[in-house]
Amino acid sequence: MSDEPQSVTAEVFYFTPPEDGSKPYTDLNADPRNNWNPEPHSVEVENLRSKEGSVTLDTAGFQCGRGAAAHKTFTSDAEIKAEYYPESIELMKKITGASRAVVFDHIVHSTMSGNQAVGINPPNAVEHLTTQASDWLWAAFSFMAVCFLATLGWSVMRPRGTRLFHEIAAVVLLTSSLAYFSMASDLGATPVAVEFRGDGGDPTRQIWYVRYIQWFINFPLLLLEVLLATGLPLSDIITTLFMSIVLVICGLVGALVHSTYKWGYFTFGCSALLWLWYVLLWHAPSTQFANGGIVRRGYYLAAGYLAFMLITYPICWACAEGANVITVDAEMIWYGILDCLTAPLFLAIILWQVRAVDYSAFGFHSGKFVDHAAASEKRGAQQA
Repeated sequence: MSDEPQSVTAEVFYFTPPEDGSKPYTDLNADPRNNWNPEPHSVEVENLRSKEGSVTLDTAGFQCGRGAAAHKTFTSDAEIKAEYYPESIELMKKITGASRAVVFDHIVHSTMSGNQAVGINPPNAVEHLTTQASDWLWAAFSFMAVCFLATLGWSVMRPRGTRLFHEIAAVVLLTSSLAYFSMASDLGATPVAVEFRGDGGDPTRQIWYVRYIQWFINFPLLLLEVLLATGLPLSDIITTLFMSIVLVICGLVGALVHSTYKWGYFTFGCSALLWLWYVLLWHAPSTQFANGGIVRRGYYLAAGYLAFMLITYPICWACAEGANVITVDAEMIWYGILDCLTAPLFLAIILWQVRAVDYSAFGFHSGKFVDHAAASEKRGAQQA
């Protein structure tokens, strides 16, 4: 203690009101972010150790206080809010004499092992991901990654020229793995100003653009998996894939829009979804299927399942990015369950249904692949 300097001189920035007399503001999503200028001052900063009682709210703008806390672990955000917040509020009221105190946020500094993603990559919005939701996303990432490796192994075991469905599935699962790795790490989001019900303010919420990148790639591929077994012409398949892209883009743009115009994009997206339903449940089943009844029976199961899962996404969107009724954590759990059911389970149904189907029946069998062993033998024979 005696070796510590008793004071240091530092440059501190003071608030200066707007020159035009307008109300000062700071908005992280605006340009410029604020309408006032910080004014630098050279200030002597004292070491307050052992003399914490010398400052008060009235004299210094802050005040120190001590109190024994019943909460000791600081490993769960939910437990901190349920146990430590009330303790802190009562301590502040006792020290200051205030009739009401509010704890608006907290950050835990810890060197303990465990999921430190939210600490290493701090959230960039008021309504943000917590450690508990990050734990769930890591579990979803692990599930997607294991499914990807299993599908890749299954694909390698297939004869060459009969791996199309398996390799599309591997691309979908790899994309999902990368997206969930990003979200579990609290990366791939941007703050957007939103109006929460009953809040009375205008806070920001994390909007996860990395999720929409995942869907932009995956939704067309999932549809392609099931439509390749039908007799739809290529033009109809391309149009259907484009409608799935419209669905995703409308969701992203709507999520980024602050005003009620977001519901216009929601309507456009739902219109695209109706087209997908029409193709999956009415138009495609009326065509001639490859390999007759075997593929047709599998199609009805896979297409019905995919059509049902697709309609659940706008419901979650309306509650999360749309009306902001549910928290970011609840959004992550809901979307995570949907993605785990839509991608791995749906792909398992498709791959199981086509496991014994002759690829030549689909009309896109290709023998154009490199057989390295045969090529080596041919070169050896030519040299001899």
